[in-house]
Amino acid sequence: MKATAEREALSVDGVPGGNLTMAFPVRDVSAAPFVAATGDKEMFRDLADLHLERSGLRASDAAGSLSDCFTLRTDEEEALLLPVVLSPPPEGGLPKKSPKAFDISARCLPMPPNAVVLWREFGRWVFAVSDAKGQTVYFQALPGALFDQQLAREVALGTAQLSMQEVLSATLEKCEIWTGEGEFPPSDESQAALSKYLELDVQAVRKPSPRIPEVVSHLLPADIRAERVAMQKARQTKLAVAAGVIAYLGLIGFLAYKFNDAKTRTEIAEKRAAASNPVAEEVARFTSKWDELQPVVENEYWPIEQYFRAYQAAPKDGLRIKVAEMHNEVQFQAGQGASLKRFMILEGESTAPEQALEFGENLKKSDYFSSFEWSIKSPRQTNTGAWSFIYETSLAL
Repeated sequence: MKATAEREALSVDGVPGGNLTMAFPVRDVSAAPFVAATGDKEMFRDLADLHLERSGLRASDAAGSLSDCFTLRTDEEEALLLPVVLSPPPEGGLPKKSPKAFDISARCLPMPPNAVVLWREFGRWVFAVSDAKGQTVYFQALPGALFDQQLAREVALGTAQLSMQEVLSATLEKCEIWTGEGEFPPSDESQAALSKYLELDVQAVRKPSPRIPEVVSHLLPADIRAERVAMQKARQTKLAVAAGVIAYLGLIGFLAYKFNDAKTRTEIAEKRAAASNPVAEEVARFTSKWDELQPVVENEYWPIEQYFRAYQAAPKDGLRIKVAEMHNEVQFQAGQGASLKRFMILEGESTAPEQALEFGENLKKSDYFSSFEWSIKSPRQTNTGAWSFIYETSLAL
């Protein structure tokens, strides 16, 4: 194995010969695992495409084959599927030698079973989650390069969401932090913070060597696809010319001319294919639209974050949250511009009124909800003997 400090695949020299497989970094790929309510394999790809479209991750066909779907678990009634979407490789993102196949770094690293694993890629932390067979069921690039509480919270929220979606069929058993050559593990304090958030044992170990997955993905960027089509046409042309030379020796001059003409067209097609790149204007427009949505999608007030904070404030026994509504709404008033209003509604039941009241007090005292105005009403006893409650809160900005 040979390591290099280059950050662009095009800058890497000495690429070995033979069948080359390229693994894209986690930062360039989005994963959206889900449980399909059918065991019919013929429907998997259509269901995966529908799931990606609902998640806003559907890839453009013009950019190549940038999506794939991996089957992780299946039976007669349901299946666990892992659809992935690759971002169009930027300029310099593909090596000089065209790879035979493409995959993802998180699928090329041997994972321990039922574990959360973190490692660095290009100076940025990423993490993956595995199932009981050591299969990678989810992976994500984290927003920063620091191993801090924000990172620990992001990982905890990711694993909590997988559990709520029933993607994880078994309880996670441990968390590993992989360190490569010349890298140092995070501090003991940082590891302890992550262990507290995940409620798992955390240990730093040596990063394993990559290996090619048993089933390689069907990802194929547009540049490589165009190049392969051009090369296939070139091979067909050369075969046709060779057959013509053998069959019609008297027409060698004419066939040589046709061959050179076809070769010239092939070279032009290959140069055009190599020069094709993703349209920068589309990326810029997408980024601009996303920035406009920043007040609504701010991760500190994601619905999953608000639910997680409310769950932490609830008593561990005797209380159940039945309904949790979270709203982030932009309101426009004439002459006053736009204002953002956040509000949430929590409905549930407890076996005793004291538990519901304790929950309400915990919400008021929570640092996270300190800016919210809570409406805590006394619980009411239902026909079943349980005590129901409805708590509402709002935050106007």
